[in-house]
Amino acid sequence: DAGGRTLRLHATPMAVVGDPTVALGILRAGHGAAFLPSLYGEPRVEAGDFARALPGFEGPRVEIFAAFPPRRASVPAVRVFIDLLSEGARAKG
Repeated sequence: DAGGRTLRLHATPMAVVGDPTVALGILRAGHGAAFLPSLYGEPRVEAGDFARALPGFEGPRVEIFAAFPPRRASVPAVRVFIDLLSEGARAKG
């Protein structure tokens, strides 16, 4: 936290999922806690559906790669997706 304290949580998870949308479904059902990308979690916190358990905590940064056939970059939906990824990456530094 801001005071430099460390919190250690020792728990055996009931479920481990790799898809944030599955984690959202579990949370919406009223079960558990999840470490979500802000893209998924922030709108739910802002709407009052979820509460941030550890304010100020951010997990490790991850690299995201987008791969697509060369001609697909000119498809409008693909171009918007690539631009969105790039904009998000620049905003996060």
